[in-house]
Amino acid sequence: MTENVIINTIDDLVDVQRRLFNGENVNIEQIGNLTHTIKLSGGRFENYDVSYINADIAKIVLSYQDSFYRMISILEKDFDIKGIDKNQLINFKLEHGSLEVVADFINKILEVVKDMESKDKKQIIITMVLSVLVYMSFSAYISHLKDTQNIEAERENRQIIAKLASNKDLQNAINAPKATTASILKDDENATFNTAEHQINHINKQDYDFKEIIDTTTIRDIEGNFKILGYEISNNGSKKFKTIVEGKTRWILANLIDAEARMRLATASINEREIRLSLRAVSEYNNITEITILEVGTQQNAN
Repeated sequence: MTENVIINTIDDLVDVQRRLFNGENVNIEQIGNLTHTIKLSGGRFENYDVSYINADIAKIVLSYQDSFYRMISILEKDFDIKGIDKNQLINFKLEHGSLEVVADFINKILEVVKDMESKDKKQIIITMVLSVLVYMSFSAYISHLKDTQNIEAERENRQIIAKLASNKDLQNAINAPKATTASILKDDENATFNTAEHQINHINKQDYDFKEIIDTTTIRDIEGNFKILGYEISNNGSKKFKTIVEGKTRWILANLIDAEARMRLATASINEREIRLSLRAVSEYNNITEITILEVGTQQNAN
């Protein structure tokens, strides 16, 4: 079932991304006026006169405009996503107090997803936008995204993340305005992106250098006879069975199989008989981090 959603805040956008990566069908019905705010504070920016734009503020503005051009070109060339006018100029507004630079380009990119049927293209655009909005470098954000995946949608998600992670031009386009912002700051000055508590300072500039994103995740399927040693439902509702896989006692996820298959596992445990299982193991740095049951076969005679 497809659910219509309205995006009015950055938190709404984060929630849509989470739901898409959980395999849900989400139709974006309406997008409010989302903006990207960079709050500059300390030093020169405490009593900045917004009647003037100095060279450092101009550097930030021009960096975002250039980044916008580059991102739209990458969407067209590398992801076959069209419909955004790449010749648009981004509007910026300077606010009083600790200087705030407010840019309006988020809606220009997001509007295209409202008429988009392809779920993976929605995920690509929303991930790109969110990686612009956060203080983290692109490589750090992609690594964070990999850690929050839902196992049920894991295969599709991995393909999307791999497309994003391998795109050097995209990483550089998203990192450039953050590096520029960090480079203009002096020792007593910092920048905050949107509602994030983390601050950027002049030392952060090196965080936004290009970094090759190395994916150490591997997936392999395991088949064999297993003795079921226990069962539990975790706090988040995940159903798990305990067994021994490759010499270690492990909890294996049973969310992808139906109730009848789980009943067969429970029966095998009570009867102390082995049962035939098809498993999928996910490893990081050659260590298994998660195992999921794909299929349950028949009970085998006890040894």
